This record gives sequence, structure tokens and C-alpha cells, in this order.
Amino acid sequence: MAFLSTALDFLFLKETYAPWLLSRKAAEIRRETKNWGIHAKRDEVEFEFKEIMRNNFTRPLRMLFTEPMVALISLYMSFIYGLVYALVEAYPYAFQHVHQMNAGVSGLPLIGLIIGQVLACAFICSQNTTYVRKLKANDGVPIPEWRLQPTIIGAPAFTLGLFW
Repeated sequence: MAFLSTALDFLFLKETYAPWLLSRKAAEIRRETKNWGIHAKRDEVEFEFKEIMRNNFTRPLRMLFTEPMVALISLYMSFIYGLVYALVEAYPYAFQHVHQMNAGVSGLPLIGLIIGQVLACAFICSQNTTYVRKLKANDGVPIPEWRLQPTIIGAPAFTLGLFW
């Protein structure tokens, strides 16, 4: 699924990172005008591998251990992923060995998990339109709490779904 999503992104999404776009435009103008002095500000920046590695590998770990909210959300999400993985592993085993279903039929109960994920995705996408409407009403200034509503509904729904 991730590979398909990434491939579709590369094929159909346009680049939106302004420094990259300016750098590409400057290179195009250089080729057309043969004026090699034209460059973007991004072209002036030299990247140090050590600095990039430090920023991209130590910053997330620092945030994990120093920001309580990041640590709690990471703990919650790891618990959720662990439960989903346990379900994916336990369903076929339980239905094959306990209920004596064959290998092809024992995976069918996972359809409920797939349907739940599709419904959750549809719910979150529907909430995105509400978020965009609130954002326009607030002159483009986002308020982080507006993103919490799907979580407030989704966390208890996930728990109820496990017991169901």
C-alpha cells in the first residue's frame, strides 16, 4: 500500500516546496539565457552530511524524550499498532485451529478490520472538510485543537471495536 501510494505521489503530485521550485526555475533560465550567474538562494547553501544526520536522527529522539505529549502519543500509537498486528496474526490462527476453518476461509474475518479502516479513513477525510471550513473562517490561522475531534471519537470507537 505504501509503495503504491508513493508511486502515485511521484506520478501525479506536483512539487510545492518553494526553494526547490525556484532552484529548478533558475536552472531552466540559465539553460535558456546561457547566463551562468543566475541562481536561486537554495543553490548557495552547502549541505553538511554530519549536520543533516544530526538534525534528522537526533531531533526526533530528543523530542521523544523531552516532550511529554510526543512521548504519550508515541506510546498510544505503538499500543494501537501492536493490537492491530496481534489481531492480524491471531485471527487466522484462531479460526484455523479453534473453529477448524481452512486456510483460505480463516482470513475472511479480517475483512471486518479492513472495513473498519476504510470507514475510519472516510470519517477522517470528512473531518478534513470541516477543518478547512474552520480555517477559512479564522483567516487561515490554524488552531491545533481542531485536529483532535477525530481522535476524541476514534479512540473510544477503536476500544469498542475490539470488544465487539
